Amino acid sequence: MSMFHFDDDFSAEIKNNNGEVIVVVTDHGNVVKISGFPTKEDAHTFVMFADFDEMDNDFINITGPNYDLNWSSN
Repeated sequence: MSMFHFDDDFSAEIKNNNGEVIVVVTDHGNVVKISGFPTKEDAHTFVMFADFDEMDNDFINITGPNYDLNWSSN
């Protein structure tokens, strides 16, 4: 759907996975899938924060979304 490239050789892609919006982050070969976004627009806002740390995430800390995000790594 949408691919974003950031400094330090990592990228994020917003995908539709069987009707579910997910963000797939690739950082130096490590892949993390973040799910739970109600819309593509919510996922885009999340990606624009460029903070993919599950434990201390700026998007969650600042916006306090009314939905839960789930991180999974391969």
